[in-house]
Amino acid sequence: MNFTQTQITKILDEIEYTNKVTLAVGDNRIHNTAGILSLKDLLNLIRNSQMMISNDSGPMHLAFALGTTTIGLFGPCNPIHYNIPDSAIIFYKQILCSPCVHNSLRAPCKGNNRCMKEICVEEVFEKALILLESV
Repeated sequence: MNFTQTQITKILDEIEYTNKVTLAVGDNRIHNTAGILSLKDLLNLIRNSQMMISNDSGPMHLAFALGTTTIGLFGPCNPIHYNIPDSAIIFYKQILCSPCVHNSLRAPCKGNNRCMKEICVEEVFEKALILLESV
């Protein structure tokens, strides 16, 4: 697959950012796989993981389908539009403009994603610890 320099820069920026997040959490059970997995590898990782924390994305929906315990983070989309399995915990802060994906062509926040920023790291982390104890 051939990538443009802009695409390569974006991939490297995401890897750098996710490495910082992974290191900040400081738990050896958390693995940063940004930019390194094939689809087959991703499916195997999700299937064999104790838990997955993800924004509303393809990998999150794969985790739902595979029955992996999942913490799903929603903002621009409303989780009521999906069949959320019992193995998932959802965080969704419905602010005035959310769910903009379903209501407008352009996000009113112009990419600021206030709806996602309203989800506190501490509340997700606390729920993750509780779920990990039960898995």
